This record gives sequence, C-alpha cells and structure tokens, in this order.
Amino acid sequence: MISTTITARERLTEQDICEMLSLHCRYFAAVQEEGFRRDLAEKDWVITLRDGNTLVGFSTQKLLFLTVQGRPCRFLFSGDTVVDQPYWNQQGLSGGWVHLAMKLASEQTCHPLYWFLICKGFRTYRFLSTFFREYSPKPTPSTEENHLRPLLDAVASTRYGALYDAASGVIRFAGKGDRLADNWAKVAPHRLTDPHVAFFLSANPGWRNGDELACLAPIHRENLNPLGLRVLRTTTVTWDNT
Repeated sequence: MISTTITARERLTEQDICEMLSLHCRYFAAVQEEGFRRDLAEKDWVITLRDGNTLVGFSTQKLLFLTVQGRPCRFLFSGDTVVDQPYWNQQGLSGGWVHLAMKLASEQTCHPLYWFLICKGFRTYRFLSTFFREYSPKPTPSTEENHLRPLLDAVASTRYGALYDAASGVIRFAGKGDRLADNWAKVAPHRLTDPHVAFFLSANPGWRNGDELACLAPIHRENLNPLGLRVLRTTTVTWDNT
C-alpha cells in the first residue's frame, strides 16, 4: 500500500535518515553523508512516500522568512528530493507537497508564500509547469515573471551568497555538491521536443556537474493549474508533526 506522510524533521528516527541517505545515493553521485545530514538537520519537514514499510521517495522542506523591498515574505524551500524510478508515475509525494504548501498558504495570509525550488535536473524543473500557472523562470516570459524575478534573486542570493549568479539564475557549486548519477543524467531524444526540458537544458548548461537553476512560484490556490488542484483533492496524507 502506497502512503504519504508529512513528518516534522525532529520526529525522524535514525533508521529513517539511513533509508533516506541510501535512496539518495542510488540516484546522485558525490554524496557526502556529513553534508546530507547537515542539510537535513536544518529542515522543518520531510515528506515521505512508502510502499508498505519501504521508503520509495522523500523530499525535505524548510520555511524561510525574508523581507523583500520592505515586504515580509515567506518561502517554502524544497531541498533533497528523490523518488525511486518504479514510482515516478505515483503522485503521492507531489501531492504531499501540495498539501503542505496549501496549509502554509492558509496561515499568516498577510505574508505571501512562494515556492523556492532549485533544480539540478529537468524532471524536477518540470514540476513547475505541471502544477503551477505562473512561475519563474519559464520558456515564455510573462508579466508575472517580471514581478517574481526580484523575489527570486533576493531569496537565492540570501541563501547561497556568491554561489548564486543573478544574471543566469544559476547556483554553481564548483563541483562541491552532489550531482545526478550518470545513469540518471541522460536525456532521451524525444524529451528535447518538450519546450520546458529544452528551456531547462539551455538555462542551466552545467546541470550535469550539479549546477542548480533557481526557481520561484507563488503558492496560492488560484495559481494551481487543474492537475495541481486534482492532486490536492485526490491525495491522502498523514501528518506526523506532534
């Protein structure tokens, strides 16, 4: 049975963490356990996807607060995320994220909420167009994207400092971060006809080396597209935050 759980990070057991690290290492190269654990320790939640008792996917999440141009803003930052290949068609993990995002969006409504996503692979970048109407960057620029770019630059530069290149929107780790394992860093020829995939490959030419494309999307119900709304409606999640 497939299940989705949103867990407060401090509720994770050592076994949970070891399972997450093992799954992560199957899809990414140059993973450092110390760095993985340090990154996890600063997160607020972990969304997990399980088949029975077996962990088959997870995504780490952190809520950031930042004042941009005099306005307090909130950013839901997605960190390490991986789903085992046989479960790529399952929407439980993404559905869990939408549930978390909509819950946060309903709180402190005077402070807007945005999804801050960094992408080292085109599959991650495709989540933006899959679930949202407006986001940045995108293949076809929009008026809304002009509004989002200063917010994106602010949160990315605050989070990553000099590693973030505002001109390109790319975070470059100079080989010090992990990267997609070679067997998963392949782009099938038919994928190149997808404008979102083609855009990602052009915008982040160093993705094979672990460079990340910084992205931002407003989180509110009106910005969810029909699939995002359907996933929210059809996904059942368990909350483990007490």
